Order: sequence, then structure tokens, then C-alpha cells
Amino acid sequence: MYWFGPGHFGDFLYAYTPGVELENIDLAGGLRLARDAFEHHRELDEQLQSKYEQPYPLFPEQGGWLPWAHTIDGDLMFWVTSPGDPNNWTIAAASREDDIEHFNGGFLDYLYSYIWGSKDIEFFPHEEGLEAPLRFYPFDVTWTGEGERLDPYGYFENP
Repeated sequence: MYWFGPGHFGDFLYAYTPGVELENIDLAGGLRLARDAFEHHRELDEQLQSKYEQPYPLFPEQGGWLPWAHTIDGDLMFWVTSPGDPNNWTIAAASREDDIEHFNGGFLDYLYSYIWGSKDIEFFPHEEGLEAPLRFYPFDVTWTGEGERLDPYGYFENP
């Protein structure tokens, strides 16, 4: 997200960016959103007198999932963390109902396939009339990171 900055793809996928003032698109805010969703499920299950089993661990647990985006429908996208190089982390998605799908590839592979429409997550709706590549819509928010924003291409280091 260093290159794009904060924003969304095709009015559907809202990517998290570290160091922005809007909590719902800040990377730390995304982790809070995932934790709040788990707590909400747990509370509902207590009311129904059943035990909620968290379907996946959250970062910083070993192998924990780190959210990097959410959809307009409240689905979450994650990096499935693993020891070693973060470029080797795979991608997973979880629906509001905890349906889970995996993408056997990294962040850039998934983002490329999403933008060009070649890989859909089963529970994501198929948008009629959207042409590939999906457009990125930047948010005009205060950037607390390094570098200067070059609209609409994101953030780059100063020469």
C-alpha cells in the first residue's frame, strides 16, 4: 500500500494503510476490526449458550492472520503470516459468516488477479458492468508516513 496510499478498489475492496488518520482504513484499525468481529461472534454464541470457536488465529499469534483490507459487505482479507520473509505470506478471506477461502499466492499476486478480474473469492459478489482493470480510488486523508503523495499513484520517496 506504500505505492497506492489509502483508498479502495472498484468501490468494494478497502485496503488498510499504516500511518493514516482514518481508523477504518488504518492497518492497526483493521486488526481491531477483526478482534471486534470475533468478540461479537463470541457474545452471540454466549446468548445462544454455545461455544464460539475462533476459526483462525490473529496476529501477533504464531501463524496469526493479519488483516489488510475489508469489503463494503464486511468481509475481511488477511495475510496468513508465517516465519521468514513476509513476501511469502499467502492470502485468505473470511466472510461475515466466517466462510473462509485461501488464495495460494502473495499479496501482489492476489491484488493483480483481483484488479484484472481473474480470481474471485466465492462469497464476493460478482459486480455486473465493472471493466478490468478495476480503478483505485484514493482517499484524501492526512498521511503520517514518509514521502510525498503523487496523485493518483500513491506515495513515493523524495528524490
